[in-house]
Amino acid sequence: MSYITLPQFKHLFAMFHFSIVSSSKKSFIFVKDVKSLGNNFISNNSKKNIKSLTILSDTFLPDFSDCTQIETLIIPNIKNITKDIVSNSNLKKLDISNAEYIAPGLLSEKSNITELILPFIGTGEKGTASEENGLLGNLFGTASASGMKAVTQNYNNEKSKTYYISPNLTKITITEGCSEISYGALQGISTLKE
Repeated sequence: MSYITLPQFKHLFAMFHFSIVSSSKKSFIFVKDVKSLGNNFISNNSKKNIKSLTILSDTFLPDFSDCTQIETLIIPNIKNITKDIVSNSNLKKLDISNAEYIAPGLLSEKSNITELILPFIGTGEKGTASEENGLLGNLFGTASASGMKAVTQNYNNEKSKTYYISPNLTKITITEGCSEISYGALQGISTLKE
């Protein structure tokens, strides 16, 4: 596997494109101090070939919507995880380990997901994930999609909701600081091994 680590520049410009990034690279790591990238820093051909993307910045999140082959996305320091951040259906591993907000339906139609690294189970603000927001299914959403597995999860001992989750999900890691997991949070997730 090839890796590129971008040095700790405050700003990177397109002139570095040909000397640092080539379309044969499959993984990119953006270090914490990168604040912006010049236009076309990563060519469209290169974007289409990226398999793994790690962004260590806590504020800078490049537009990687053209990165259609990403299988591993590691963004451990971004605090606000919105639905538009993860638009790739090939995604297998997602690390959002320090998120303080996770959008409902973030993983809608992501049938290839096998591994999640999360700060808590559910969606919404960290520390307030209760009721249906405290269910893993809320992370995937209620929209039926091809390749997704229907799972009904209960909350509050009397209410239930059907979600469509990845049938390939085998591992969830909850990071330190999660003090509570809601009733029914993992109900029906029979594919989990770890």
